[in-house]
Amino acid sequence: MPGRLGQPAVGQAENHRCEQETGPAAQHRRHVGPADGPGAGTQAQGVPAKPNNGKPENQLPYTPFGLELYRSHKALEGIDAVLPSEDNDPRNRCEPLGMPRSNHYNVRLTQIFQDEYKIAILYHYDNRWRIIWTDGRQLPKVVPEGVEIGGEVRERRFFGYSVGRWVDDNTLEVQTVGMMPDDRVWLDSTGRPISDQVRVTETFRRVTMTGWSGRRRSTTRRCIHVRGRR
Repeated sequence: MPGRLGQPAVGQAENHRCEQETGPAAQHRRHVGPADGPGAGTQAQGVPAKPNNGKPENQLPYTPFGLELYRSHKALEGIDAVLPSEDNDPRNRCEPLGMPRSNHYNVRLTQIFQDEYKIAILYHYDNRWRIIWTDGRQLPKVVPEGVEIGGEVRERRFFGYSVGRWVDDNTLEVQTVGMMPDDRVWLDSTGRPISDQVRVTETFRRVTMTGWSGRRRSTTRRCIHVRGRR
């Protein structure tokens, strides 16, 4: 296998520490240390690189439909936060956070495991996990009912369908499609919407022998204006 990601997570724009074990199991397992500062790892205002704080440079280029959806979402966090009695966050109706919100929620408690055919990402919050297939399969085709795999239509999923490929020994690119509709998942805890037609591209890159960095990009014409794409 060209690359190895069996390391603790380092989220974009956040610092995390990992401490190596001592003893016979040291070469196989690592502990994830606490993130720096109180509350670090839980991104209340949205992704730190693009917080939902009302500043023009951090506003997403929503379509009219996407902006209407955003205004219908009543979040407990962010610039447009409401009182607890008014919120309609799917999380508070016991819905899974879904993808990619789980990546934006509490990255310091994320674990990654892999074998020859797949990578498993385990999220501490709500005991959820997702599978990224690295066995060479194609990304499913998005259809109105969900996705199409081998001529068969499959249902949408909270974490979608993920396929990854190694760009080089230290870089993994993952694409995910087939997520749940906008009334069941949000992009982040500030109520930013996401479409079930979205394609999420993640790039995981090893930066040291004990850590890696991650970056995500979401594209969909339904909620967000996408430049240079057809």
